[in-house]
Amino acid sequence: MLSHLHRRKVIDPSVELDMMSSTRKILVFHGYLQNAELTKEWFAPIQEAIRPDNIELVFVDGTQTLGEADIPKGLEPPPELPLALPPHVPKAWWKHDQNAARSGTYGLEDSLLKLRDILKNDRFEGVVGFSQGSAFAVLLAALLERPETFPPFVAEGQTPHPPFAFCVAFSGSVPDSPLANAILSSTYHTPTLHIQGTTDNITPEEANQPLREISANKKALHHPGGHILPVAPAWLELYRQYFLDPTADLKVPEGAEAV
Repeated sequence: MLSHLHRRKVIDPSVELDMMSSTRKILVFHGYLQNAELTKEWFAPIQEAIRPDNIELVFVDGTQTLGEADIPKGLEPPPELPLALPPHVPKAWWKHDQNAARSGTYGLEDSLLKLRDILKNDRFEGVVGFSQGSAFAVLLAALLERPETFPPFVAEGQTPHPPFAFCVAFSGSVPDSPLANAILSSTYHTPTLHIQGTTDNITPEEANQPLREISANKKALHHPGGHILPVAPAWLELYRQYFLDPTADLKVPEGAEAV
């Protein structure tokens, strides 16, 4: 999956990288019980919309492989939400304490170190995440600004990658663990677009709001759906415009509202 990543000579971002092309790359992180392959299919309309701009979405698998015991009881996702249930391989960026809802981030360290190694060898303009992946995207964006909050993330004495130009977080919530709390102990400044469904019963508004509040430089939109990825033409154009210029004013799609 990562064989196409371009090699570079050094970590220092001020030095020209040995790149094979000028393609602009964006990392994409899947949600809990999903994986990179399913998410790539789900994000295909977005990739097609930005292909003329020479932007490539790069999908990565979480480090944690999930079993039946890791599937929350009573999970009733909408039919349009792609879950990697057996015989597919469901993945996660961390596992939760099954005795405490949304608590614990077992495996988060492994996922951050996996991204450290990816970031050492390529350049990415931004990061996008859905559900648990959006929380991981925010964690990574914040960590690139404050790598001292997780010292093993520093490679060869240097941060492996400059801060991202932007982050997009779909339907995320704040993870709860000592490491996550340390990384998110104060606001981060990477421009971040938060997108949340008004009828989301997996990550409801009260769970999403604290994640938005951590972002010092944010834009936030509500769409009239649930725990989904909006891909109507107006939303595709909004993503494209945000990827091209995260500082520009957003044209809010019909039925959505700015928060």
